Amino acid sequence: MQVNDGLTQGLGEYSSVDISKFRQFVKEAFKGYVKPNFDHLDFIKSTARFYSIELPPNISEFLIKMDSAPLFWISDIPFLLKTEEYFDNLNKSSGKNSRFSELKKLYSKWVFLKSERDKQFYTLSAINLLEKDLDKNHILKKILHAILLSFNVPMISLDKAIQLLDEAEQLTEFQEGLDEKYISELKYYINLYKGIIYLKAGDFYKSITQFEDTILLKNNGISATYFNAIAYLKSGDFEAASAQIVHLIEFDKERFTFAIKYRSVNLLDFFVKNAIIYNIFSEDEFSVMFEQLEQIINFNYEYDTRSLKQILVNLDTLENLKLSEHYTDQIAMNIEFLKKACSLYKENQNKVISNISYLISKFFNSTLELILKNAEDKYEKNIDEKVKIFDIQIKESKKRIELTQSEIEKGTKEIEKRLEVSLSSVEHELEQLVGNVEFKLEHIDENSKFNPSETFKNSMIYNGIISMVVFIITGFSGGFLNNINNYNNFGLVLTATIFAGFKWGLLTYIVGTLVSLVSSASTMWERTTQKNRLVKQIAYLKNVGERNRKQLKLEAEKQIAFHSKKMNEKIENLKEEISEFEKDKEMHRNELKQEIINEVIAIRQKLQNLFI
Repeated sequence: MQVNDGLTQGLGEYSSVDISKFRQFVKEAFKGYVKPNFDHLDFIKSTARFYSIELPPNISEFLIKMDSAPLFWISDIPFLLKTEEYFDNLNKSSGKNSRFSELKKLYSKWVFLKSERDKQFYTLSAINLLEKDLDKNHILKKILHAILLSFNVPMISLDKAIQLLDEAEQLTEFQEGLDEKYISELKYYINLYKGIIYLKAGDFYKSITQFEDTILLKNNGISATYFNAIAYLKSGDFEAASAQIVHLIEFDKERFTFAIKYRSVNLLDFFVKNAIIYNIFSEDEFSVMFEQLEQIINFNYEYDTRSLKQILVNLDTLENLKLSEHYTDQIAMNIEFLKKACSLYKENQNKVISNISYLISKFFNSTLELILKNAEDKYEKNIDEKVKIFDIQIKESKKRIELTQSEIEKGTKEIEKRLEVSLSSVEHELEQLVGNVEFKLEHIDENSKFNPSETFKNSMIYNGIISMVVFIITGFSGGFLNNINNYNNFGLVLTATIFAGFKWGLLTYIVGTLVSLVSSASTMWERTTQKNRLVKQIAYLKNVGERNRKQLKLEAEKQIAFHSKKMNEKIENLKEEISEFEKDKEMHRNELKQEIINEVIAIRQKLQNLFI
């Protein structure tokens, strides 16, 4: 590839008249903010200040231009310093001498020196050092080498430069010890510089493709967008170039918005002085699309900057309204920022200030809305304080409901506990009574009173005794006395006595035996009757016990129902009380709110005429 920096493809030469008209427009539109000449020291200072500010990723890139492209890699930019430190530590751990600091000094001399002879000397020295260097995996060395071959005209070799950048990009995949965010930055800038090299070679379509791919690597890749606009310009696609320029304007707006949001006048002024759009108008080559640029500027910077003066007047009016009681610290800081910013730019006729004026006007209006909202919140808070008494009463009633519900549970448990004790007592008493009867039933056979054998035995003993007595008496009276006259015949008397006694004694014994049998049968009958009686007694006792249990449970249920009814009535009364409190609270709140609405309306009317 050969260097071709002119508009030789797709564009004709632009005339001095076009350039003159273009420069006059730039002078009138931006009032001296556009700097046509590049200054190395200014770039160093600006990047140092820029990267000292913590910015969100979408606006954290400092624009690189063609004349600042070589200087960028030796600037004190955080990701470059971290990458350099990473490779230094890597070489120290492996015992290698990186010689990167030596290369960096030679490269710096080449960048800053103006004499072509001196530049050539340091270029050769740097390239000789790189060619002899055995460390082929140092990404920054390859990048510096590629830039030396891209920007040093006598020794230019763009194909070799692209090769070196491709190798550098490949090496980013193997740097596990380097933070991913720094690797992403490296990939973005390596691809950006590939596009710059294609642009220098005059391969505009290839450079456009490269820049489009680069933009995908970083949200709001502003340097890639800037160079893409140049590439589209050189390719003759003014419409696409215009789209890229509009994106640059939107990027400026994002930066202004950030500074205004955080109320930093210094940061806002830095962004105004370093607006990206200036860099388009610092390039005479854009004069060929002067008409398109004029339309873009008129459309995107149409807001009236006189609003800044009006805001200052309105701020004075606001102060006289005596609404400071509704200010928060944020509102106070907003007002202080607005005073400083409006005072700084009220006389500034730079077109960029049009955007500042629009954004500050929005910020001023939002501050007024904030005052109004804070007033509403304050009044609302006062309402909350005034109706707090109702909340306390409602809370107390709810607490009493909880206590009453607890009393229901407690009372129910106490009744159930008493029921359990009573049932246990009844059960114990029943067990004793039934046990006694069952004992009698189980041992009834052991009771001599109900034993037929024992009864028969006892009856027979009595029968024997009675029969013996009858035998003696009847024998004596019937035999002995009747034969007393025959006392000489003792045998006859004895026989008569025995016969008479035996006859009546036997008869008595037989009768007694019959009586004993009847008595024994009677005993058996009586035992059976007694068993049935005892069984019935057991059944009766169990029935009585069951009735007692049912009665006790019924009484307990009645007590629980009565207690619950009483407590629930109390709860319902409390709920009605809460409902009344809530109605009173709402009524009182509405009355107070109406007063507040009137107050807020009065404040809004005061603020209404201040909105821009």
